[in-house]
Amino acid sequence: MLEITATAAVIATISEIGDKTQVLTFFLATRFTNKKLIMLGIFLATIANHSLAAYLGIYLNHWISPAQLTPVLSGAFIALGLWMLVPETEANAATTASKMNSYGAFIASFVLFFLAEIGDKTQLSTILLAANFDSILWVVVGITIGTMLTNIPMIYLASYSMEKLPVKLLQQIAALIFVGFGCYGLYHAQQDTPTSIIEQTTNQIHAWLDTDAPAESKQLAPQP
Repeated sequence: MLEITATAAVIATISEIGDKTQVLTFFLATRFTNKKLIMLGIFLATIANHSLAAYLGIYLNHWISPAQLTPVLSGAFIALGLWMLVPETEANAATTASKMNSYGAFIASFVLFFLAEIGDKTQLSTILLAANFDSILWVVVGITIGTMLTNIPMIYLASYSMEKLPVKLLQQIAALIFVGFGCYGLYHAQQDTPTSIIEQTTNQIHAWLDTDAPAESKQLAPQP
């Protein structure tokens, strides 16, 4: 449970770096003064959008065997990494936000964020995570945490120019991480060890969370 949530949160955070949703959040914050309503709209839109994506991932898991899923997941991560190199423009986000300007902070934030996430990197990551873990609740919880962690700061940075933030550098670093995940997964698939890159990441996070587990196991182990 905890490792699924942590993995989803990490991947969502990476996916959202430099994404159009961050730009959209920035422009929403410049147009509406009620930051709490903006955060509430983004929060509920994230839950609604990624719950649907997680359901799709569960069905995907039932259609594809684990051995087949590994190269699919790895290839998808490489594609997501390359996608992250495609620049998002402020002009597009500003034009979209202006269309909803008259509907209020909450409705504008909910509708625009929900639409912005459709077919987005984070939504595709949700599908892949749900397919890998066969879980909806904890994947959505983790994705929501990661999404909020990366977008809430944009609300409070609205008084600064986006040009002052190293968005391009952050995008390149995130893209490199995703491509690295994908290449590592493909390497293991070719070595006939079909462990998905998401599962490998989960195992590492699980090891970090359970650092005391070996000591406890030794204490509970029966004496010869």
